[in-house]
Amino acid sequence: GLIPFASSFASFIMCKGYDQIRMSIANPHLNVRLVGSHGGISLGEDGASQQSVEDLSLACSLPQFTVLIPADEVCTKAITRLSVDHEGPVYMRTGRPKAPIIYKEDETFEIGKAKTVREGTDVTVVAVGLLVMEALLAADVLEQEGISVRVIDMFTVKPIDAEAIEKAAKETGAIVTAEEHLIGGLSAQVAQVVVNSHPVPMEFVGINDTYAESGKPEELLEKYGLKSADVIKAIRKVVKRK
Repeated sequence: GLIPFASSFASFIMCKGYDQIRMSIANPHLNVRLVGSHGGISLGEDGASQQSVEDLSLACSLPQFTVLIPADEVCTKAITRLSVDHEGPVYMRTGRPKAPIIYKEDETFEIGKAKTVREGTDVTVVAVGLLVMEALLAADVLEQEGISVRVIDMFTVKPIDAEAIEKAAKETGAIVTAEEHLIGGLSAQVAQVVVNSHPVPMEFVGINDTYAESGKPEELLEKYGLKSADVIKAIRKVVKRK
């Protein structure tokens, strides 16, 4: 049969529809694709009622749910197509702002396998969505200080690529997570792997236990600590703990 795709704001489809998703999609393990647009706080002026800062955690808590968050248009197109043939329910979060292009048009992706978008030896930033580019910008700055930063795009938050995380922990010795979400979405998934496989110092870039408000996207991202400058601070802090 056909594979249904349902799309609405992430705050509506995942947050308001959670109980129906839990019992009518997750529990019977149906092949349904949910796309939550306008994710995070970067949708801007619509304010806290429309801003989803909990959706990744909610989706990850659903048994056997696959959770995706692409960083750019190329990745979005690719994993949307891949999700059609993926077994079980899928939640994909997209954003409102026009995201910078990171990947070439012919880039290949695999659900459950992270993409290392920059190699480094001193510390790894595991990022999703808009924070992937912020991590790359941070890496450019820190390169001038002699700090080599690996950047991983963890576009599949669940099932997370444990192999890539363990490899990064062993090879770089420190990890920073970066997400446009309350700390505890991507960061919780990564931390579980690190604790179980190869414990190293960690720092977390994300929204710190609060809701945002109406404002321009860039101003909100800056106010709530989601810019390259915040990634740089976290990297410097975690490197000192090695």
